[in-house]
Amino acid sequence: MKTRIWPIVLTASVAFALLLWLGAWQVQRLAWKNQLIANFDKTKVTLTGRFTDSPALRLISTFEGGPAWQVLQVFDAQAGGKILVSRGKVPQNAAIPANTPVAISITGHLQSHDNGRGYFDVDNNPTENLWYYWDLQAMAKGASVDGKVLHLIPGSPGTEGLFVDPPKANLRNNHLGYAITWFGLAAVLVVMTGLFVLRIVRAR
Repeated sequence: MKTRIWPIVLTASVAFALLLWLGAWQVQRLAWKNQLIANFDKTKVTLTGRFTDSPALRLISTFEGGPAWQVLQVFDAQAGGKILVSRGKVPQNAAIPANTPVAISITGHLQSHDNGRGYFDVDNNPTENLWYYWDLQAMAKGASVDGKVLHLIPGSPGTEGLFVDPPKANLRNNHLGYAITWFGLAAVLVVMTGLFVLRIVRAR
């Protein structure tokens, strides 16, 4: 019984089209991820000024699996007014390092923070300087800050003695490798199918 060629070619064609679609999809994902990273990098700013005399605020957080405080403080920039700055984290039982009173240049990423009270969050306690969810107006009372917070990057002045998380947009971007893999498999499929069909033809 002779082996029919057309079912092989049809199956290979469907598989080839699928592999090409997967490769093209990864190319689209690559462009999307690059845009995300580019947009995040645009929020990176450097401000010159000094931290105000207001005490540092403590927002509940975690560090290395344990309870911690995210340290927030109002920064009075020479250009742009006052902004709330996240300096880093300290373990919950550790003292908050004092900030430098002189003018400095700090660098970080601007991120929006709407009031984010969760269903199980307890009330914030401004009197005791205990914060369990974002409430910028209350946190920066009298500072006239907007809805964005400057999260300092590791090594920026103002982070001394604190643990600073890497920028959140440190996104993995392996889509180019995935695209090459799918396109490579498509090429291998074409070669293998061609050799197989040629072998059938010669055997007749």
